[in-house]
Amino acid sequence: GIRAALEKPFSPVGHQAFRKAEEMAAMAKTVIVCEVPFGPGNVINLKLAEDALKRGARVLVNNANLQARDYSADQQAVIRIMEMIEQGAHPWTSLHELIRELVKSGN
Repeated sequence: GIRAALEKPFSPVGHQAFRKAEEMAAMAKTVIVCEVPFGPGNVINLKLAEDALKRGARVLVNNANLQARDYSADQQAVIRIMEMIEQGAHPWTSLHELIRELVKSGN
């Protein structure tokens, strides 16, 4: 029952899907960046979390095995996620940690 902005698997995130995700993220109190591989087609999704952090939303970022799953140019996902953590995003590496962070924030 959760709304989602969908794109074809293994395809770059298109403009329409990104705009829908951007609208949903703009209304969210908490944005979660999951443990996914990042490459040139989906690293744009990190902008959603960066924008949420700038507007004061709680951002939870998975940093487990980050370097091993970053296939973006010049390790852009690693750089951007580490910058978000420095700016106040909360890192997590397991579902237990994520749930604990969600409980702390009341989400």
